[in-house]
Amino acid sequence: MHTSEKNNITSGGTFAVLDENTLSVGNIVTDKQIALFPNPAKDVLNITVNEQATATIYNTAGQAVLNIAVDTTNNTIDIRQLTTGMYYIYLSGSTVYGAAKFVKE
Repeated sequence: MHTSEKNNITSGGTFAVLDENTLSVGNIVTDKQIALFPNPAKDVLNITVNEQATATIYNTAGQAVLNIAVDTTNNTIDIRQLTTGMYYIYLSGSTVYGAAKFVKE
């Protein structure tokens, strides 16, 4: 265990300590590696994925509003039923996890 002390600290920040005992969570995919288009979208959201995955769309209140399976050939999501606003899409597959945001017009 490592400790650190500093006198007269008036504010602090968030930090993390990782070591060889930290558990792995698999491949982390950022929004730069998930292709969503068009963004903003009106009726259909296209997503590029390299494997079968589950796509879950959440509104800004954190409520899951749509859950759909996607893969390399089934990669179009009908979003007509969503109200206008910002949404987050989370992908979960056997080796890849990812998140991105998009705007519904």
